[in-house]
Amino acid sequence: MIRAPFRHALLQWLGPLVCVCLAVPATSGAETRSFVLAYFYPANYYGADTCPRGMNPFPDVFFKRDLKLLGVPQAKVNAMFDQDYKVQNGPTTTPWVSVVATRGNGRDNVYLHPTTVPDAHLKPAVGRYGYGFDLDGKGVARGRSYEDPDTHQLGIDNQLFRATGCIPAYKGYPPPQPPLETEYRWEISRPSMGAWLITITGEDLSKDGDVTVSLMDSIDPVTSHDANARVQRDITYRVAAQPASNNVLRGKLTGGVIITEPATVTMQSDSYLQPRYHFLQARLRLTLKADGSLRGVLGGYQPWFDLYWSHAKVGYIDERGFGVDAPALYYALRRYADAYPDPQSGEKTAISAAYLIDAVPAFVNRLAITANNVRPPDPQASPGATRFALPVLLRTLWTKNVAAPARTAGARRLRPDQYRRIIADVFGPSIDVSGRFEPDVREAGLFAIGAGRVGVTATGLEQYDAIARGIAAQVVDERHRETLIPCRPRSATLADDACAVQFFAKVAPLLYRRPLAANEMQQAVALANASAQALGNFHDGLATSLAGLLLSPQFLFRQEIAEPDPDQPGAYRLNAYSKASQLSFFLWNTAPDRKLLAAAASGRLNTSSGLASEVERMLGSPRLEAGVRALFADMLQFDLFDTLTKDATIYPKWTARVAQDAQEQTLRTIVEQLLAEQGDYRDLFTTRRTFLTPLLGSLYRVPVAQNGAGWQPYEFPAGDPRAGIQAQASFVALHSHPGLSSPTLRGKALREVLLCSPVPPPPGNVNFTVAQDTHNPNYRTMRERLTAHRTDPTCAGCHKLMDPAGLALENFDSDAGFRQRENGQRLDTRGELDGMSFSDAAGLGRALHDNPATSSCLVRRVYTYAAGRAAGRQELPWLRALDQLFADDGYRLPALLRHIASSSSLYRVAAPTERLP
Repeated sequence: MIRAPFRHALLQWLGPLVCVCLAVPATSGAETRSFVLAYFYPANYYGADTCPRGMNPFPDVFFKRDLKLLGVPQAKVNAMFDQDYKVQNGPTTTPWVSVVATRGNGRDNVYLHPTTVPDAHLKPAVGRYGYGFDLDGKGVARGRSYEDPDTHQLGIDNQLFRATGCIPAYKGYPPPQPPLETEYRWEISRPSMGAWLITITGEDLSKDGDVTVSLMDSIDPVTSHDANARVQRDITYRVAAQPASNNVLRGKLTGGVIITEPATVTMQSDSYLQPRYHFLQARLRLTLKADGSLRGVLGGYQPWFDLYWSHAKVGYIDERGFGVDAPALYYALRRYADAYPDPQSGEKTAISAAYLIDAVPAFVNRLAITANNVRPPDPQASPGATRFALPVLLRTLWTKNVAAPARTAGARRLRPDQYRRIIADVFGPSIDVSGRFEPDVREAGLFAIGAGRVGVTATGLEQYDAIARGIAAQVVDERHRETLIPCRPRSATLADDACAVQFFAKVAPLLYRRPLAANEMQQAVALANASAQALGNFHDGLATSLAGLLLSPQFLFRQEIAEPDPDQPGAYRLNAYSKASQLSFFLWNTAPDRKLLAAAASGRLNTSSGLASEVERMLGSPRLEAGVRALFADMLQFDLFDTLTKDATIYPKWTARVAQDAQEQTLRTIVEQLLAEQGDYRDLFTTRRTFLTPLLGSLYRVPVAQNGAGWQPYEFPAGDPRAGIQAQASFVALHSHPGLSSPTLRGKALREVLLCSPVPPPPGNVNFTVAQDTHNPNYRTMRERLTAHRTDPTCAGCHKLMDPAGLALENFDSDAGFRQRENGQRLDTRGELDGMSFSDAAGLGRALHDNPATSSCLVRRVYTYAAGRAAGRQELPWLRALDQLFADDGYRLPALLRHIASSSSLYRVAAPTERLP
């Protein structure tokens, strides 16, 4: 019948979203290959002779050393660490943590003033081998050089390796496994920064000859495809007309290996850990591998103070987690610096370094240059020798203030809850939405960000087709047509274009979030007409066309359209309808209503007063509750309940209904505290007031009357450890194993979900047997088992960040039931979080309440949720301003929502590229 051509037309409409693969156009007769960097890290790989004096110490050694500088007696220092640091699960009960940042003289912060601590003389990396190049041309005559293990060239300059190669966290393993510290930094920064791309162009890349190598940054972050974060091959990456990193190097291809001529290389990053990689006299050696991938080495001179500061600004956490002695690193980098002397002091300001590169094939789409998207020159992008002068670096460090960049307008696929809410808003709650949706992708902690990284697969198109046809059939059935169709057709068996126009004029703008263009209305009516004639039924024809609207990319994707900003020549903003969608999905988690669309149509939404008026109206609407629920369900990762299982033998009370009630309990608590009472966000972690059902009451072992009221207010008595949402089933049960509790999983969630502090993944060869053996007579409690598990120093640093907080929740079993003993032994629930000690879960709640990271994490989450992308480094000043506004407003969520929704930063975009048909 008409279904085949109808589906063919839909596939044509979806084409731009399902797959976009645009290669960089090559010059006539030239061959071009492009790659995306999978890893980029210091080439700290060596043999058995590299560290003959041994490795540098772990944190307990240099912390003890520096505390002795303050005059603390050796016996007291040892006792403090025996009690606190060596017992990995123990709460901090002694003052060493609070004074460690001033351990040089007890007054000045050692990370800002590293010379307050004497030079610890880190053990250097010596030995024979080191990756890199003979940068200064002196070769072996210079001394203190290496032999490259791949090329066997002598006289290799790599003083960064000499300074850091014997620090345990910088100890390299056989490639491609990177050192622990640099792998961690790469993994947490990669999702928030544009991918780094390499494009190689030559006459014939299968033969020797001259080539051009381009190294640039992408608008899009790297796409990974599995749990091990391996980078997906053959993905398309967009490059701005004027990218922040745009390096062009000349080189020669010989025997499948490219070596470039010396040049300046700048690699922009959006990570707060490493804001910029900058190299002078940089060279690349790239090997085109038989599997299509790329491996190589980048060598050059880096400003050593930048390397130091990337560690110092995360201070004690970096030292504690990875054992990188920051003040000692300062001295080592300064000692081994070997280039670009300061004109005034003569001190060398740059250090030779080599980095390993792994890359996989990719496509690159270079956006066209227009008059409106030419980036002004970056004064730091063309550095000379004075770029590395230490006084210049220090001034730059403290005075740089970069405005928040404009993001690229894009498309975000509707999430299942948004799809359902739109259908309910347009057609009413009685329309059933059933079927399977395409899976969402969580990125940077939120589905709201991952929605911009997904498309529609062929299988997904079938699923959306079935859902759309099911909805359309209900809209036109006899039960609903009288209320949902604003007219009666002239005949039930014939087409009626006039009635179809009335119907689509009513519903289509709400589905598309904008008025229909004339050709779109014509297509919808024409399809309804043709289908009615073929099927002999007006309503069936209307349903066919409605299903087409529901399957179109204009409905399934929130397509953003950019327009010139009249108030800022050369700048762009979202157009009024895209702005309305941005605002509505942020505050209500659904499409704009008719009033918001009217404000967009009249132009009022593009005025400060008009935007403020709409924001106030939306904040006062009952729909705000749904938006806040969606925000926190995403932030708290409630989607994990879909796959959560419990051992039914051990926890018979845990059922699918309990899992639903657990989520609802927390969301009701949040709505009551933050919206109904306009309360302090931090009080969510200390409040004893909540809502319970009889089913949850049974789980918590508290009386809840079965009076038919369903949800009932409840307040846990003073002294009860169940205070705060982190003690509710939605948290303690979600972050546990099927058969036992997990302080590590809970501590990790506290860090990552509530404090926005990422924790590195465990090494692949970790043995968890001791921690999971609940029948071991020597380790009867989880605290004892975790202590035994962390005898490996590699594990100790990260577990110290997680376990002391998670152990405060040990009174709550895997199903959230309360207990006081494990294997007959009374539980010890003392813990510590960022220097604050406590004795139980209620104390943990107070520590969360008072931790500045708790409120700043919410600010970051809400802003990235609204913007649909991770915040970049350049936006940190704006986020810090929001932090202060949030505090000034008493940490009240509606005020934070108002600040973000009313800010032009939320609607600022880069110059437009292509738009959907």
